[in-house]
Parts: sequence; structure tokens; C-alpha cells
Amino acid sequence: MLTELLRIRRDHNLTSVQLAEVAGLPLRVVYLGEIGGLVDEEDARKILKALSRLTGKIYTLETIELNIKEQQSYEPTTSGRPANHSAGPKRPAQY
Repeated sequence: MLTELLRIRRDHNLTSVQLAEVAGLPLRVVYLGEIGGLVDEEDARKILKALSRLTGKIYTLETIELNIKEQQSYEPTTSGRPANHSAGPKRPAQY
């Protein structure tokens, strides 16, 4: 099944490389968006802005569905480090 992003890009005879260059993103990020993978919201907006520029039509997150990564929260712990941040490399257990 084609994603809407991929269908629109193909309908306008554009390549993923063209879209990535105009978006200022690595090709892998555009490809992830095209296959329905998770992309950062900022990257998704860049992709759609580039698509709009290349096609002359306006595409936004409200009009095109992309899978956006959830933002990770960095809530401080009592140590002052974010909850999902490790103190350093793990050492192997001694036997």
C-alpha cells in the first residue's frame, strides 16, 4: 500500500533524492516518511514544506498523514539527571 506522501511524490514525477535535497534532510529520513516509518515532527514539517515547494501545492501535517515520533520527556530525578539518562557505561558484573 502506498502512503499518501509517496503517491504525491510519484504523481509529480519527483524522486526521493530531490525531496530530501530540498528538505535539507538525509535521504533515509524522507524514505522513512514515505514508507510510513516514524519521523521527528520537525523533519516531517521540512518534508512537507519541500513537497509543497516542488509541487506548487500546500501540504501540511493537517492534510498529509505522517507517523510522528513521540517526544521523550526528560523529567529530572533526585540525582538531577533526566529519568531516561544513564550515569555512564554499565560495568559487567564481577563473579
